[in-house]
Amino acid sequence: VQTIRQSRAVAGQEIHLPGDGRHQMELRSETKGIRLSQATYAHLVQALEQHQIAIPQPLEDCPMQPYSVLMAVYRGDYPGHLGISIDSILNQTVPTDDFVIVADGPLTEEQQSLIAEKSASHPSIRLVQLPENVGLGLALNAGLSVCKHELVARMDADDIAYPNRMDLQLAAFAAKPELDIVGGYVSEFYDDSNKITAIKEVPLDQTTIFAYGKRRNPFIHPTVMFKKSRVLELGGYSALRRRQDCANSNKGRPRN
Repeated sequence: VQTIRQSRAVAGQEIHLPGDGRHQMELRSETKGIRLSQATYAHLVQALEQHQIAIPQPLEDCPMQPYSVLMAVYRGDYPGHLGISIDSILNQTVPTDDFVIVADGPLTEEQQSLIAEKSASHPSIRLVQLPENVGLGLALNAGLSVCKHELVARMDADDIAYPNRMDLQLAAFAAKPELDIVGGYVSEFYDDSNKITAIKEVPLDQTTIFAYGKRRNPFIHPTVMFKKSRVLELGGYSALRRRQDCANSNKGRPRN
């Protein structure tokens, strides 16, 4: 059983757990094939409180921009995870009016039915259907090209966003308009979604981010929100089928 080793307040709260982790802002299931109900999603938030991991509150009185959400799905994604992932975006405290889901090649009947059902009740969802599987990087480029807003939040088809993830990230852009990208930590669980097993940290300041980026990706891809124009300026996502997030983040350079 993993236990909290050290806790200190940095940019909200930073929790150090033994072993590997992921990060705040997202809850990721590492076990394929499990089904997550809406009740389970609520339990995930309860689990954070049980571990005394505070969900930070958004900044007040900051004008927030509209934003798009970009997700790619392919036939290998488990429909149960996909449904919970979509719901976590639709249930944000600051909802989007532009949720772009890219079908990277033909989907299964179950996946198609799920997306059609969600779209029928949520007109913010727009499906971009690719005729064949091209890989995540190119699929994201296809979706990014049709995103309506300058701010774009990435989301994976098997992750769960905290209800106030977008609220916090929009507040960060409102407070510091010069930002190009923001990200966060991820909490991980295995079979029991009530037990957060680890929280992975990433660097928090620009100097450390660029130093860390020389060795590995300083951002956890499904936690980021970025400026569309800046990503397009750098050439968009790499055509690599794997680790396209790392290739993309390493294109960036500090700007004065």
